[in-house]
Amino acid sequence: AADLVIGAMVIDPADTNIIYAGTGEGYFNVDALRGAGVLKSTDGGASWNLQTNFSGATSPYYYYFVNKLLIRPDAHNILYAALLGGVWKTTDGGTSWSKLAISTSSTFCMDLVANPSDYNTLYAAFGLFAADGIYKSTNGGTSWSKLTNGFPPTSAKYGRISLAIAQTNPSILYACLADSNYYTSSIQKTTDAGASWSAVATPFDNSAAINGTHLGGQGWYNNFIAVHPADPNTLFSGGINLFKSTNGGTSWSRISDGYGTPYVHVDQHAIAFNPANPSVIYFGNDGGMFKSADGGGSFSAINNNLATVQFYSGAVHPTAAVYYGGTQ
Repeated sequence: AADLVIGAMVIDPADTNIIYAGTGEGYFNVDALRGAGVLKSTDGGASWNLQTNFSGATSPYYYYFVNKLLIRPDAHNILYAALLGGVWKTTDGGTSWSKLAISTSSTFCMDLVANPSDYNTLYAAFGLFAADGIYKSTNGGTSWSKLTNGFPPTSAKYGRISLAIAQTNPSILYACLADSNYYTSSIQKTTDAGASWSAVATPFDNSAAINGTHLGGQGWYNNFIAVHPADPNTLFSGGINLFKSTNGGTSWSRISDGYGTPYVHVDQHAIAFNPANPSVIYFGNDGGMFKSADGGGSFSAINNNLATVQFYSGAVHPTAAVYYGGTQ
């Protein structure tokens, strides 16, 4: 099986030869491509098997778009997958998947995080083009409750929600909400594991190309928030450009400009911290991979020989053996 449209990946922490890749672009951008399920490799990526046994999926459409994968570090055969049809769980390393019963107003699960010190505690963000909210489980996904105390009501008409949980204090979570025009609705924070929420500052992008809140009219597409693994008050959030807060969201600074300097390509999707040195950060966006070695102070593109070019269209010369392709 092969599918190059990858939206989520996890590596088994006990055996790094075991890799799971979730396929599909589940954000409905106009050029989005569907996936085929979850790919699993047991030989470090040399070969892959496709997993499509998603019980309760009334349509393969659900598992054609895998937005997030979580693997339990204490029980490596247990994984969770956030799909456009909800949340599924496997207890046998992906051989079979069961849909979790979550009473939501939307089927679209866009993000999923877990308490790193209690993996039975999970938070799922639902909603994409319509408001829904954040749901919590404390028993490994058996039952869920919606977190509404202080959280904006659905009448606020927010859409996609991205989530972040603090590794050093997992009672602290942040949520970045897109508004109905796909700019930033708000960034919400809880310090009591979701029992109550309040808004922190909203990042503003004063770059000449945006001049608006930081999701920049594309919050259904480019929308992430992350917490520094050693400091729950240091945050990064990506919309069109990259933003950083060092005071728990009280204020934000734009740290990149896809139309100026310091240059990082626009449309931010992913972030990863070097576990040995979290000042080294990797960012994934529409321009590939960028790296900061100083906590977001400066950046370098690291795309040389990275074979991830996506062709959007092509053409053939009418009389010669010449081909043209346009790429992202």
